[in-house]
Amino acid sequence: MVILGVGGSGKTEIALNLAAAWASALDGVHVVDFDLVTPYFRTQDVREALACTGVEVIAPPLSRGHIDVPFIPPEVPHIITRETARAVFDVGGDEVGATTIRQFAGALRAAGARAYVVVNTRRPGTAGGNAIADSTRRLAAAAGLDIAGLIANTHLRDETTWDICLQGLRVTEDASEALGVPVVLLACAEKLAAEAVVPEGTALMPLRLNIVLPWVA
Repeated sequence: MVILGVGGSGKTEIALNLAAAWASALDGVHVVDFDLVTPYFRTQDVREALACTGVEVIAPPLSRGHIDVPFIPPEVPHIITRETARAVFDVGGDEVGATTIRQFAGALRAAGARAYVVVNTRRPGTAGGNAIADSTRRLAAAAGLDIAGLIANTHLRDETTWDICLQGLRVTEDASEALGVPVVLLACAEKLAAEAVVPEGTALMPLRLNIVLPWVA
């Protein structure tokens, strides 16, 4: 799976939770930290915690983790082509970040990979259905991949309410109609999911939040 989205969409948390869910049933699950754009929300920062769930992180060495130079782990081509491997790619935000995965687009398509766009309607540029559709098309073009679906993940971090999540779902559904792809998941924090009344036909993914903001830690 390839997880795309604009900055602040929450795609890293989505990628981590999808990988953990996958690893609960299958072996050989990896998260590939392909975020070469934003240094603040990185999969590699929680690699030890992920290891406890059976997920292996593929990321630049720790010694290069804070160097402001793109570094693609050499394991990436092998992960894509290995039949027994299962990987979730957390790709950097916006078109610039999506462009980094384009060099592997052919191999990913051959391996049957599916790409999804995470949508947070409380972010600039993705507040309406048409804006989301336009952003999704740009991400797909930059990555060289077709988009299989959208993941509704509207949030305001700790200020998020269930109503905010549902409002975001409705806007994301407008975009899905314009694009002709489904909304495959509605994501929200576990504490909200526990008491949520989920719309019929909607798949809910409760999120365990893994990333701690550097200015909070």
